[in-house]
Amino acid sequence: MSSFGPNHHAAGAWANINGGSAAFHDSFNTSSLTDNGTGDFTVNFSTSFSNGSHSSSGMANQNQSTNYNRNVSLVGTLSSSSVRTRSCYSPTGALGDWDSIQIMTHGDI
Repeated sequence: MSSFGPNHHAAGAWANINGGSAAFHDSFNTSSLTDNGTGDFTVNFSTSFSNGSHSSSGMANQNQSTNYNRNVSLVGTLSSSSVRTRSCYSPTGALGDWDSIQIMTHGDI
């Protein structure tokens, strides 16, 4: 175990977004959500990261039997205080306000 303790590599922020209502299902270290348009959201952090070089990743899904494993969440703009994500249907690239859009961010706070 490192001197940083057991939670040093835990996510500094995460969010599960309801794209249809542009609201959080649940989240950690988030202050607000900005709806930039269909399938395009900015997650704003409560406590900023030390810089904009943190690592973020995401995924998305829609509660429809025909769309499982076909939706992706693309990480866009990173800053110390926010991350922008876009969710799309992978076969066509069309942006969508999916039922569940997840974003996870790791880095120094």
